[in-house]
Amino acid sequence: MQNQMLIDAIKNNLQKGYSEEQIRQGLINKGWPEEQVDQALNTAKDNDTHSEEHPNIEHIDNTQPQKTKHHGPLYVFFIILLVVIILVGLYIFFAFYVQPILNTESTLTQATL
Repeated sequence: MQNQMLIDAIKNNLQKGYSEEQIRQGLINKGWPEEQVDQALNTAKDNDTHSEEHPNIEHIDNTQPQKTKHHGPLYVFFIILLVVIILVGLYIFFAFYVQPILNTESTLTQATL
């Protein structure tokens, strides 16, 4: 006998818009045996086709669920902060490290003349 919990989970995910292959791979990745997953998928599909001769059009949703990444204001703030820190670091490096070395070299060159 097949696991009714597995069949119900498959039906639920099919109604949410996941493809059979997405459901199959997800269950196999979670540790379910392939044969049991395939049997449960077939049972879930057979039960759905027999139970709904005329499906309610309002409940049909062919779009795939997508997880959207929302990069909010905090994300943008940290990017701007990183750029400012890099620019300030470059300014300090050139103003206080490279410039004195260049000035020292030009002074040494003038002294030898």
